[in-house]
Amino acid sequence: MITNNSIKEYYTKLHGMYIQCYDMIKAMTQSLSTRDSQISLVVTNPQGERETLRIPSFLYLDNKIEQLDSSLSSLIELPNSGEAWLESTNDLYKIKMVKNGISPSTPKLESANPIALFKDNNFLKDLVSPKTYLKVNIPNMSDIISSMMMKKIVIYDYDMYNALSGYSSYEDIKAALYGYTKGNDYEEYDSELDIPIKQERYRSAFRIESIPTKEELGNDNPHTVSIGSKLSYILNLNTFEYFNSEDSTISYQLKAGDFLCMKGQSTTWKVKDVDYSNMRIEIEETSGHTALQTTEENNDMVFSIYNSNYSDYHYVEIPLEENQYIIVFLSAVSNNTRSSWSTPLFCDLNSIYVKDAGGNFVQDKYGNNLSYLKYYKKYCTNIGDLILGITNTAYPQISNFTMSQLESLQDSDDMQIAVSNTFDTENILQVVPINKHLVDDTSNEEIKSLHASKNDFQQQISAKQSEINEVTNKLMTTDFSKEITVTQNSLKTQLNYLYTEKIHLQSQLNSIVDEINIKSTDLDITGNEVKYRVRGVTNIKYLSQLVSSIGNGIDVEIIGCDVEYKYKSTNKENNQLISIDSSTFTDWNRLSNIDRQRKLVFDNSVGVDFVDYSTTDNIIKWNQIDIPIQQGEDVIIRLRYKLNIGQPFISIYTPWSDEKTVVFPSQYKSNIDLTTILTENDKDTVTSAFSKTLIDDGYTEHIQDKVISSDQTFFHTPENIYSGFNTPENKMISLKDKLNDMNNNVEKWKTLIDNESNSKFEVYLTYDDYSILLSPNTKNSVNIYNINHISDIFIKKPMNIVIKNTGDVRLNLYSIFPGNTNTPLINCNIDSYNSNLANFERVPMLVNNKISAQYLGQWIYFRENSAWNGSSIYFSTTEQNSKDEINVSNGNKLEYQITPSNYIGINNRQVLLGYRPRQGSLHSSTISTSSVKWKGLVFDNINSKDGVQYDKLLEYTSKLNEISTTENKTTDSIYVDIIKSNSSWYNYGLSNDNNWLMRYEDIVKVSSNNENANYEYLTNNTTFNTFMGGGGSIRNFSSQNSFVGGFVYPSLLSLDTILTSGEDKASKYIEVGESLSIPIEFEYYTNSNSNSIVKSLYFDLRNSLIRDPYHYMIEFTGNYDMSSENIDTSSNSYNTFTDEVISMR
Repeated sequence: MITNNSIKEYYTKLHGMYIQCYDMIKAMTQSLSTRDSQISLVVTNPQGERETLRIPSFLYLDNKIEQLDSSLSSLIELPNSGEAWLESTNDLYKIKMVKNGISPSTPKLESANPIALFKDNNFLKDLVSPKTYLKVNIPNMSDIISSMMMKKIVIYDYDMYNALSGYSSYEDIKAALYGYTKGNDYEEYDSELDIPIKQERYRSAFRIESIPTKEELGNDNPHTVSIGSKLSYILNLNTFEYFNSEDSTISYQLKAGDFLCMKGQSTTWKVKDVDYSNMRIEIEETSGHTALQTTEENNDMVFSIYNSNYSDYHYVEIPLEENQYIIVFLSAVSNNTRSSWSTPLFCDLNSIYVKDAGGNFVQDKYGNNLSYLKYYKKYCTNIGDLILGITNTAYPQISNFTMSQLESLQDSDDMQIAVSNTFDTENILQVVPINKHLVDDTSNEEIKSLHASKNDFQQQISAKQSEINEVTNKLMTTDFSKEITVTQNSLKTQLNYLYTEKIHLQSQLNSIVDEINIKSTDLDITGNEVKYRVRGVTNIKYLSQLVSSIGNGIDVEIIGCDVEYKYKSTNKENNQLISIDSSTFTDWNRLSNIDRQRKLVFDNSVGVDFVDYSTTDNIIKWNQIDIPIQQGEDVIIRLRYKLNIGQPFISIYTPWSDEKTVVFPSQYKSNIDLTTILTENDKDTVTSAFSKTLIDDGYTEHIQDKVISSDQTFFHTPENIYSGFNTPENKMISLKDKLNDMNNNVEKWKTLIDNESNSKFEVYLTYDDYSILLSPNTKNSVNIYNINHISDIFIKKPMNIVIKNTGDVRLNLYSIFPGNTNTPLINCNIDSYNSNLANFERVPMLVNNKISAQYLGQWIYFRENSAWNGSSIYFSTTEQNSKDEINVSNGNKLEYQITPSNYIGINNRQVLLGYRPRQGSLHSSTISTSSVKWKGLVFDNINSKDGVQYDKLLEYTSKLNEISTTENKTTDSIYVDIIKSNSSWYNYGLSNDNNWLMRYEDIVKVSSNNENANYEYLTNNTTFNTFMGGGGSIRNFSSQNSFVGGFVYPSLLSLDTILTSGEDKASKYIEVGESLSIPIEFEYYTNSNSNSIVKSLYFDLRNSLIRDPYHYMIEFTGNYDMSSENIDTSSNSYNTFTDEVISMR
């Protein structure tokens, strides 16, 4: 039964359907008239869901139908027009129709007034530079051809050229050339010519601003003039101006007769009329159809100029050379098919004139137009002729040979032997005098006789010196305590006798030297020096045969000879090479030889051949050897030959020959020339005068103090040389004693260095039952887990840094800052330490449960920051540092005003000692900054807790007032070296406000009664709830969450544990296999809100005086309550921990 409610629902649904029907009819009506491509309609489907329907507009469908019709029409017209335009997406494609295998039209050449042109050409591009060419217009050139073939016939004779000018086809001219010789009377060759590249001339964009309605025009728009005529539009455009595509400064105006096209459309329009005043244009479709819209409605509706005429590109460029008479035929190439040859183009290049790129005739200096031939001779270079000339005279190149052939010619053993055999020392090379005619004179015989006597005495003296050396050596090496056949005194007597004999011979030699000088006074010795040469001509007969056989038919020739030589003393095996600016200067010299010459030969044609060098001809030969030589030297010679392969671009040589030595002939050694005799005597005169002086002044005893070994001479024994040093008793020390002392010191240092080189140690972190091996110079991560589920007290983990000697020698640990061990680092004023102290001086330690600074002389130092990147693991602020600086400069106590929340619960933040400015001036104060002297740290026992404070040299107030009006405020007498230790000085270390905290045990709760204050400190046995209850004030800690954080610090029983004696080289030593331990404490508290905290401790160890210290970095992570089964074993820190632990014994 239908109820009232159901009737109402049906009525509501019926009303909704009526509304949807109305909306659909309205949308369909709009689609017939809208310029949009579609109409959107929102409807409700049977499931009650809203959907959007899109109805294509009539105009959109009409355009698509028109495009399809246009494409179909183009295909239908393809046989008539030869091309068809098809649209795909936004691009147009043109289809051309080509008859398969049928050539295009034969080109028709314009022969009237041809013009010769030129343009710049790259090297070898067209073989003539600059490029010269004839520009020949071809009116019937089709746009479908790809290139042109050119046939050029060059005629060498005018009468022949004139006789051929009456022929009109290639066949006729070819028949007329039958009786002539190609290469002698004419040349003929073909080449392919590129056609000019076409390009668009204009850049245009005409936007459709509006399309006038029928009401505005009184006429349909678009409309047709008559039945069957094309569709016309009247449109308003934004502009009629368009531009040259290569020069935007050149503009044009749209006019009647121009053609338009549109990107993405296959339609073209012709401009029928232009109304410039109203920016209105009338156009008619010439092909295709497109329903036009305004550009605002459709961004693609933008006209551009349609260019279908490429007649300006219907030409070819015919390259020209130096030939005057040429006949040119052209053939068009399309679809890989060539047309027949064109009619001939006859050119006399002496009657054709040259124009430049601007179209002006090129003229000579007199203003006359230059014909092509005159221009060519003056300005052009024929690269082709140059290459031809090089080819005719070129040698074979590397590419003509195999790798094996080249290797054989350049590196083979057979070649090296053949080269060596081309010159033979006995048969080919001879030493000859070249000016003996000048020195055949008997007037110098007397001087030569004296010279021979002088040589005899020199030999006797040399023999006597050998005896002296032998006795001296025996005297120095004999152990006379064991020797019974000879005594020390007998050897000394023999030595003195030999020295006397030598002096007697030396005196006689001096007399002969003087006599030669006297006899040479009146002699004219100009030109009396005999000159000698090593001469010969190599024999290459068998070498040439070997080279030719390796060439295997290729004309390989020897064209040059490199000869190198060097001199060697007849008395020494080798010469000493000279090094200049770290480069070795060769002792080889090179002979300057000519190359093997070539000449032209004429046998029907011009050829090239080598000059015949007859061995009997009195000419300089390319393979001759001519090297100077003189007495007392030998000449070492080697040679190699240059081959013609690769010339002139690269020189290929045979291997070097064996080195052959030419010895100065014995028959010439007696022919010592007078100049040489007198030159030697001049040198002997100096030696003679010196020996006379030594003999006359008694220096022989000085000279006799020498020791001779088998290969060396020592002119003085070390026992007889003063070292320049004295003993504390002012006794002179001999060189021998001093050298022994120095040698002992060197050995001691060597032992020290060897020990350091063999020094090895390992550093461990130990806690509970585990030991972790620490790696230097890298971060070592250690995770601590709350496996006991402690939740209401802080965890305190005692640990040890253990240094173990794992080497074979004693381990020495040196101080980075040696010095007075009573001086804290922050008090230190040693200038050489200043740049490095700031990394260590503010790091606090706990010594015997008291706060301490670090001191000079420690063998371990705890760092404030990373040695590699400077990142700090402590907390410091510029504001606090500035306050410290001001307080110190003004003599005030230091105040730490930073609350624990800034560092206790933040990773890698802990408190530092007070700031000392190491560089720059102090802040201004009532006392001159030059008078402020740093006193440094003092220790003060306040409230039963040890703290650290700063002080300086204090001024007596009364004394200061007394001299306040004077200028001498810096007098040292106004300062006393006292330490103020009463409670008026602020304790920077610990105080009741809980600002500066080094550990959890420093947190204090203050409760007071009427008379005294009570202080209670936190311990790791006291729960936080208990500590915060029961009354009293805990500054900066208001809840259990405020205790979240951590501390890590060294905790020593005594400072002596880490101190050396303080001297520069003092050390703490560890014997082999033993170790030292440094206690540290890691405290932390975390909860479920903050489940981990990270604190770090860095320290440096120095085990060498010659190497940098080792840097160790430990990063502790305290983790919240976590059972072992929940530990993330993928953690690097945890894996490192579990993998590297070893059980403590």
